[in-house]
Amino acid sequence: MMTNNLFFGNIRNNFKTIDTNRIEVNPVFYNEQSGDQYGFQIDASSQAIDAGAAYTGNYAHPAIPVDASTIFANLEEYPTVDFFGNSLSGDSTPNIGASNAKNGEITLSNKSDISTEKVYIQNPMISDKVVLHGVNKSYQYALVDILGRTKQQGFLEAQKDEIILDESLNPGIYLLQLRDKTNTITSKIVVN
Repeated sequence: MMTNNLFFGNIRNNFKTIDTNRIEVNPVFYNEQSGDQYGFQIDASSQAIDAGAAYTGNYAHPAIPVDASTIFANLEEYPTVDFFGNSLSGDSTPNIGASNAKNGEITLSNKSDISTEKVYIQNPMISDKVVLHGVNKSYQYALVDILGRTKQQGFLEAQKDEIILDESLNPGIYLLQLRDKTNTITSKIVVN
């Protein structure tokens, strides 16, 4: 059963019509060009606000198997906040999408100035080293596999732009996490 979805852009009609309670409008995102997930929060004028299905009956949120894997270690069995930290508890009229902000509240993580955090990977397809750009302070780093297991970790000095991969690292998809005292930057990489 598919209901209360927002569709925008080039989406096949035979898929959209499966949802009889759909809305077809611009979601009015905060800043799609920001380069991170925080740009995909909704503006106060978005028609996605209060347009979702209540989390009851057929739409009750299923329990997340938090004990099944370390990948769920930081999740609640029944979520009480959305992806951006907005409350979900007791919400009989949730928003459509990942943001449950009701008045266009924007979360910019815990960064005081989001524009100063511009570390990025030159090429996410990796064979022997990760090449980074914009590293202007020191970070602890971790390469985490899709099951949430840390496979390599270390310390990245300011102005250093490479992480040499351990030869024992198996090919696959990993998350590269860079952490300093207040922020975590995460990027997906593919080791081949």
